[in-house]
Amino acid sequence: MLIFLVVVGGLVFGAVSLARRRRGFVEVDPGIGTVRRLYFYGVSFVALIMAASGIVQIGIFVLEGVFGGELLSASSVQLATGLSLIVVGLPLWGLHWRLISGHVRALPVEKKSVLRKLYMYVILGVSAVFALTGAASILGFIFQTGSFRGYPWAALVVWGGMWAYHWWVEREE
Repeated sequence: MLIFLVVVGGLVFGAVSLARRRRGFVEVDPGIGTVRRLYFYGVSFVALIMAASGIVQIGIFVLEGVFGGELLSASSVQLATGLSLIVVGLPLWGLHWRLISGHVRALPVEKKSVLRKLYMYVILGVSAVFALTGAASILGFIFQTGSFRGYPWAALVVWGGMWAYHWWVEREE
C-alpha cells in the first residue's frame, strides 16, 4: 500500500510539474512548497482512510453484536483492528490537518493549490462511493432483499460524515 501511494504521489508531482513547465507557470507566492504540500496531504489522506476504516470496523462490531443476534462475538479481532486503526490514524490525521489548516489561514495561496484540490476531490469521491454503496445495501435490507449486516449502516454514517465535512470545507473556500 505504501509503495502504491509513493508511486501515485510521484506521478501526481511529476504531472503537476510538467504541466507548470509547459505553460510557463511562475508562482508568485509559492506557499509552503510542493514537496511539503505533497507530504502533508499524502499523510493526511492515508491517516484519514485508516481512521474512517477503524470507525467502520467498530461500528460493524457494535451493530452486529446488538442487532445481529449474537450478544457476544466469538472473536474480538474486528474490535482490536478497528481500535488500532483509530488510535494511529485519527491523531495522525488531526495533527496534519491542523498544520494544513494553519498554513491555509496564513497563506491564502494554499487554497488554490492543485494538491489541495486533488486531496479534496479524491476524499469526496472515495467517501461518496463508500457511503452510496452502504446506502444501496440499506435499501436492499429495507425492501427485504437482503439480511441485516452492520457494514452498510456504519459505512453510511462514517463515510457520509467524512464526505459532508470535506464538502463543507471545500464550499467555504
